[in-house]
Amino acid sequence: VPGPARTNGAPFSGLSGTNVALFSGVSSYADAGNAAAFNPMGSNANFTVTAMFRGNPCDNRVQTIVGHGTNSWQLSVTTNGCLVFNAGNGNSAARGTGQNAGDLQTRGVYNDGNWHQVVAVNRTNVISIYVDGVLDTNRAPSGITATNIILGNPNAVLIGADPSYTNSPAGVGRQFAGRICEVAFFTNALTAAQVQQLYNATVPPAVNTTPTNILFSVAGNQLTLSWPADHTGWRLQAQTNSSPAGLGVNWADLVGSSLTNRVVIPIGLSNGSVFY
Repeated sequence: VPGPARTNGAPFSGLSGTNVALFSGVSSYADAGNAAAFNPMGSNANFTVTAMFRGNPCDNRVQTIVGHGTNSWQLSVTTNGCLVFNAGNGNSAARGTGQNAGDLQTRGVYNDGNWHQVVAVNRTNVISIYVDGVLDTNRAPSGITATNIILGNPNAVLIGADPSYTNSPAGVGRQFAGRICEVAFFTNALTAAQVQQLYNATVPPAVNTTPTNILFSVAGNQLTLSWPADHTGWRLQAQTNSSPAGLGVNWADLVGSSLTNRVVIPIGLSNGSVFY
């Protein structure tokens, strides 16, 4: 199977790295394997599927973000741009369209060319779909009761496709056209608080861009510099010069300073002058 290309994604705070998978919508997808944990079964299965994605609004096919195939779960974008999750308990070969037993469709449209995080939670045949940390929809899907069971299958999990639909429709399948990253499968049903925690970890709070002061203290031979927590993301710069030189233009970033709001620096008595 041709693997997805890698591309620089559009700026989206919180993405871990600058490269994300780019899927053509025709032949590219990623195989995540067929671990037993990916194959929940029975009528009381609890699990969660999550991913970040950016679709192509011009492509209005049913497209799979991540899927495990017929008689198991599938997370898709349907023809109207809404998200659809099916836990597999509808036992319908055509599910994922938003119209089949077991399908639960979001109220919002998310195939809009922007990055979104989706979290689909199955809790004993009741599905909750969160988008960007907010609950979009929550209920038992149409045609599903507490006694419906997930039969499961031995397929591999595919990212950007579904193993039951790689060539259906013929020549195209349900391969995803766009970008996908941060895919995860949990063997439990995440709570609303855990979903929010996951979203906050993926998309950290905005950095305060208003200039602020740096506080300092000295203890022994260590200098501590700190600034407000909402300014985490700013870079601390320094320069070291000989005594007669004074302040110059040779500023350099302190490695790791953008990830914190406090640094502790050993005082070097042999330095002529150090500026921050």
